[in-house]
Amino acid sequence: MGGAAERADGRSFSQIVTEEIANPLGLDGLYFGVPVSQLRRVATLVEQPDLREAFADMAIHSDIAPDGAMTDATMNQPEMRQACLPAYGMCTNARSLARVYAALIGDGVDGVCLFPKERRIVATTIEAEGMDASMGVPNCFALGYGLGGPKANIGPRRNAFGHLGYGGSYGFADPDYGLAVGLTKNRLTLNEPREGTSWTVFHHIRQELGIPD
Repeated sequence: MGGAAERADGRSFSQIVTEEIANPLGLDGLYFGVPVSQLRRVATLVEQPDLREAFADMAIHSDIAPDGAMTDATMNQPEMRQACLPAYGMCTNARSLARVYAALIGDGVDGVCLFPKERRIVATTIEAEGMDASMGVPNCFALGYGLGGPKANIGPRRNAFGHLGYGGSYGFADPDYGLAVGLTKNRLTLNEPREGTSWTVFHHIRQELGIPD
């Protein structure tokens, strides 16, 4: 999709993200290709053994990246952090990630609305539902976004939408409640539905705000 965006627009993918998303929203850290001046801010990723073992057994390991590409040893290299890798190389902080999702729902953020409501409805309409052939688990996807459901970490409402990152990072929005969440973490762990770090954090956020799970 990064290549398609570049062909359609004429700018590099990192330029598109910077000029159309990061700058208008005043983000202090969201990159596809981290500038040299910002490398000192990037946290060191640490895979937990259970994640490494589980990932090695998944078909996705060979489907979306070469052997060894999605490991902490590789992703911690400055060259990888500086590379523009739209499939799995976004580098951001939680505040910036949450702000992006907030700009996708309602009236947006500080006058910046990345999606008009009608476009969001199109982008979050189910495109594929069932067993994920690469990961071996049930999944429900719209146009690039995973959707909510009974066992989803992002909540039971089908119009909730977001995307997870390797090791349990997450960004999502729940339009019914005006909720936008960004979770970034450098301790990379298994991300099982309705258990683990991501679910625990989201459960407590919803609980504190009176939003049903």
